[in-house]
Amino acid sequence: MDRMSLLPDDFLLHILSLLPTNDVLSTSLVSKRWRYLWKLVPKLKYMEINDNTDHGRFVRFVDRSLFLNTAPVLESLHFKLDRQCSEVDIGFWIRIAAERGLRELNLEYSIMVDEPTRLPQSLYTCG
Repeated sequence: MDRMSLLPDDFLLHILSLLPTNDVLSTSLVSKRWRYLWKLVPKLKYMEINDNTDHGRFVRFVDRSLFLNTAPVLESLHFKLDRQCSEVDIGFWIRIAAERGLRELNLEYSIMVDEPTRLPQSLYTCG
């Protein structure tokens, strides 16, 4: 048995929460124990790298992984984007996260965007 298998899930989730979400999902291939562990990670980091890849593929990845995440509370949602994303997509992701008790949102662009991103009005209400 390897030493990683001896670590408690909470510790592994903490380690996974430090990684970009695409790397976290890759860990599901490690073993049966890791297969669904990624779904409980409370901190999600999405990094889009503009290497001429299909932007729609990135959007679908965020949609699917955010929907499948089952952490009791989503502590943070971080986007690092290399191009301007649709307000519809960003609004959708933020609404899903807010419904899950989102505590911290970070939206970072590595380029100058033409217009500021409008966030869903629901973020500005007290609850």
